[in-house]
Amino acid sequence: MTGFGELKNEARDEPFTLGQPLYSFDTEVPFESDTMCGRDTRGQITLYANAIQATQFRTHSFSFFINLAHVGHCLAWHIRVHFTY
Repeated sequence: MTGFGELKNEARDEPFTLGQPLYSFDTEVPFESDTMCGRDTRGQITLYANAIQATQFRTHSFSFFINLAHVGHCLAWHIRVHFTY
C-alpha cells in the first residue's frame, strides 16, 4: 500500500465543498469547490496520485488532505485493470 499527504494553511485552498452531506446527490450544492485555489489543490493531489499509479503497479493508493482551517479528508484512489486471456 502506498500513500501521500498534503497540508494547506488557508481555508481558500479547500478542494471540496463542506456544505453537502456525505453521499448526497443534491446537484444544487456541488461536491467540488469552484474557487481557483480549490481547483489548484484538487489538481495537485490528483497529479500526485496519477504519478504514483503511473510509475508503480498499484490498483489502490490512499492519501489525506488536511487544511489547517480544521478540515481533513481521507481519499482512496482506485484504477481498473483490464486484461484478456
